[in-house]
Amino acid sequence: MYQSLFRSQLQTENIICASKARTPHPLDPTTRIHFAPCFGYDLSTVRIHRDDSAARTAQHLGAAAYTVGQHIFFAPGQYAPHTAAGQRLLAHELAHVVQQAEGVRGRSMSALEADAEQQANAAVTASSLHRLRPLPVPAQPLLQCYRVPGSLRCNEVVDWLNANSPYAPEWAETRCTYEFNGGVQTRSETLRDGRVRVTARGMPSATVTVDCPIDRPEWEPTDRPNRDAEVAAWQAMRVTLDAHEAEHRRIGQRWRAILERRFRAINFTVTGDDAADAMQQAQARVAELQQQWQTEAQAAQDKIDPFRGAVLRCP
Repeated sequence: MYQSLFRSQLQTENIICASKARTPHPLDPTTRIHFAPCFGYDLSTVRIHRDDSAARTAQHLGAAAYTVGQHIFFAPGQYAPHTAAGQRLLAHELAHVVQQAEGVRGRSMSALEADAEQQANAAVTASSLHRLRPLPVPAQPLLQCYRVPGSLRCNEVVDWLNANSPYAPEWAETRCTYEFNGGVQTRSETLRDGRVRVTARGMPSATVTVDCPIDRPEWEPTDRPNRDAEVAAWQAMRVTLDAHEAEHRRIGQRWRAILERRFRAINFTVTGDDAADAMQQAQARVAELQQQWQTEAQAAQDKIDPFRGAVLRCP
């Protein structure tokens, strides 16, 4: 699938509204003073939720904790900032708070999780001090949690995915992003009326790169008599799902080559009131072309979606 990251805005807004209806508390001073230098931000606006509502939602998501904007919600007994395990979990969620404050556009869930884990590792061992910055408020708070609860039975997993997938109505996402490397050659000339004409041409050395990370659900059933059979059913479904997402990556590679050829073949002329105006028009035209090409690349991805061929056949 090739579409937006994270859970739908409506689902996120529902969780945010529910969080505001409760009474969270800030980090205790000792914990805040410990972690703030690790992330470089003043964490006084972070709010902790560990009431019954937060616990029920965390359990439904199969998560020890989850983050929405500057709010962190914990499952029962998971908020324990004075223990080693509790500090590590809190550090991981604080990393998500910082991610959302700084912006997560264009980054996959798996990349964000890996980054949060790396930041958590650094935070629990950090001792250096940094000047603290105010923590920015995210433009749109996001629910960062996508794990299939291990307690679910196989025949419950499909309903859970359909209700909770960030990529509904599908279960996975491949997001391809293209980067144009190098510029264009320009030649300018002043016309008789004083205006300036700029000719822009692509360069043979220009390149386009593509990154297509795949984000897919994970499920680790809890120990039970038929666990091996359920795991086998899940893996069989994943083979089909992964094959579809791999096709998105192949499309991304094909379009990388197409965009590179187009980038190198750029050839147009613009006329401006002066040199600065003409160059500004040329730059805007290049950006417009690149955006148009990427829209075409996305349309090629959209042609193979929605995909409903991944079937979980429970034992």
